[in-house]
Amino acid sequence: MSRRVATILAWLSLALAVDASADGLIDVQFGTQGNFLTPTAQYSGGAVLGNTGDQWNLLATPTSGAGSQGTSDVALHDAAGAATGVTLSYHTTGSGAHFSSPFTGSPYDALLTSYLFADSEVGGASIGPGVLTFSGLAPNANYHLILYSVADTPGRGTRFTSGDGLLSEVVRPAGQTSFVEGANYADWTIKATRYGQVTVVMSRVENTLTTGFPEANLNGMQLSGAIAAAVPEPSSAALLLVGLLALGLRHRKPTKSAS
Repeated sequence: MSRRVATILAWLSLALAVDASADGLIDVQFGTQGNFLTPTAQYSGGAVLGNTGDQWNLLATPTSGAGSQGTSDVALHDAAGAATGVTLSYHTTGSGAHFSSPFTGSPYDALLTSYLFADSEVGGASIGPGVLTFSGLAPNANYHLILYSVADTPGRGTRFTSGDGLLSEVVRPAGQTSFVEGANYADWTIKATRYGQVTVVMSRVENTLTTGFPEANLNGMQLSGAIAAAVPEPSSAALLLVGLLALGLRHRKPTKSAS
């Protein structure tokens, strides 16, 4: 293989590998499809992270409140609406619900009045925690993760724990009408596994009030960091290879014939 061809192939490999991941933001909100409640409106904009016009992934489920709910490998777009290659799987023991919150009437109403619930009470006993997993992330990379929890009952706490058990934070809503860590969101720096996954477990903590009952609630999430980019189509890669080879041949110097 000539030095020029080797150089071209090296540039091709670099072009295909460049930006395999880039810093970005993925926004997720949970809601209800309706049943006896008003369907959740899709939120647009920033919250603790992000800016005006950011697009959110709305994951809505029926509000049946019975049995296990969940879905696997939902493809997520970033805040600009572009495909990311990142997916979300979740399994809870409840569905989306829609209630009033301290943020009703504010720009964050569409984001914070609907939520997934898990670890609720049936006959006084817990029906189990919820588990959510992002996949397709950069292996071993650090991410900024925001977890929103604004329950319909002030004092109802939710404990969020990382899949490896190294991170744990309780969010206990107390009626604040602005974002306050510990009162309506958890704020983590979390490391993806070597398989490119981040897992969150949501479970209940005891209620500080005598009304209502314990339950784990999750309104939405924001994940910021190295977001996987789309892999070039095979046809695009082939065209790039042909173009680079043609460019190399065009600039190839003619060899002198022996006299």
